[in-house]
Amino acid sequence: KIEICMALLLSLQEKDIILDVLGRAGHPITNAA
Repeated sequence: KIEICMALLLSLQEKDIILDVLGRAGHPITNAA
């Protein structure tokens, strides 16, 4: 169970990083999110 939680946390962090990068690039996806 702990491993699953860690995987979920990592995936959430990766999503935040991706959204941040896209946001800086002015990608339209971040505007809808």
